[in-house]
Amino acid sequence: MAYDANQVTLVNVLTDSDAIKGYGTEGVDGVVLIESKSFARKRYVRFFRKISAQYDSIYNVANTDTVFQYIVNDKVQKRDFAGNLALIDEANFKSLEIINADELKQRYGITDKLIEILVRAQRPDNSYNGKKKF
Repeated sequence: MAYDANQVTLVNVLTDSDAIKGYGTEGVDGVVLIESKSFARKRYVRFFRKISAQYDSIYNVANTDTVFQYIVNDKVQKRDFAGNLALIDEANFKSLEIINADELKQRYGITDKLIEILVRAQRPDNSYNGKKKF
């Protein structure tokens, strides 16, 4: 199967008991999970909507997150950030704060987004280059 490398955001390799636990005997030799950017986006949006009524409310109005600027632990998420946000789950999530465009401009000098989504999360242990992302 061919994959467009520009659309891949996460690759996970499961081995041993993790592979067998998730995929039965077919996973005995290991499993490679490839996640697209669009799937990662759906996953983190669903998670943020579940944990924050305020996020859910503004997402319902905007019907997209393209007007949001995500910032994780004070690091502005730029191009190709879907994989970073998709790594945030109940185990490492700390908080989510919504900040308006005026504060976004004042704090970070960002003028092309309407809403700042400030996320606090513990850096996942399995994150490649995690210090730059989180």
